[in-house]
Amino acid sequence: MQTRPLKADETPSDLSRNGYNASAHRYLEWTLALPSPRLVWLEKLLQHLGSSSHSTARILELGCGAGIPGTVKLAQTVGQLVATDISSTQLDLARKHFQEAGISIDDGNGKYEFREADMLTLSFPHVSFDAICAFYSFIQLSQPGQLLMLQRSFQWLKPGGYILLNVTKDPSEGAVMEDWLGMKAFWAGSGTQATLAEMSDIGFEIVEQETIETDGDAAFTWIIAKKPSDAVG
Repeated sequence: MQTRPLKADETPSDLSRNGYNASAHRYLEWTLALPSPRLVWLEKLLQHLGSSSHSTARILELGCGAGIPGTVKLAQTVGQLVATDISSTQLDLARKHFQEAGISIDDGNGKYEFREADMLTLSFPHVSFDAICAFYSFIQLSQPGQLLMLQRSFQWLKPGGYILLNVTKDPSEGAVMEDWLGMKAFWAGSGTQATLAEMSDIGFEIVEQETIETDGDAAFTWIIAKKPSDAVG
C-alpha cells in the first residue's frame, strides 16, 4: 500500500483520533477476522503478575480500542483497570462490550475507568500501576513519542511491575497510509533491537520478547519487560 511522509499540518495524534472516530467499526471487524497473539501475550503477563495478586492489581491500558478481547479480559481478572483511548467512538464501543459482558462501569467503586485522552497528555503519580498494556498503540506514535511513553511508563509502574507492548519489527521514521480501512493511518517505530536497547537504558529488564508475523498483518515484536523490584520511584 502506498505511503507518504507526515505533512507539516498533521500530527499522529490527530490522525489516530479522526481515523478511529470514522472507522472504528470497520477496524473492529478487521481485527476480529485476523489471528492475533494479543490474548496469548496477555495471559503471559497475567502469569508473570501471579494469580494471587490479580484481585489487587491495578492495570493501565494505553489504547484500549473497542475493548475486546483484551480490555474485557483484564476487567474480568484484575482488581482495578484504567483504560484509555484517543477515540470517543472506540470508547463507546468498549462501554457497549463491557455491558454485553455483564461488567458494570457505573457502580461508583472505581474498579473500571475509561478515559478519553491522547496518551501523550496523560499524567499519573509515580508508582501507580502493577502493569501497563499497549496493544498496537505505541506504533501509532512518532519515534520520540514512543520513547517518551516508555520513560513515563517506567515512572508509573510500581517496582516489580510489568509492561506489555508490541512494536514494529523494522525501524520506520513514520509513514501515512492515505486509505487504510477507510482512514488515514500513521505508523512508526524504532525497530526491535533499538526499542529493546531503549528499554534497557530506561531501566527495564526484558523478560520475554518474540517477533511474530500473522497472516494479513505486518510483523511485530511482542515484549514483556519488568521494572526492577529495587527500582526507586
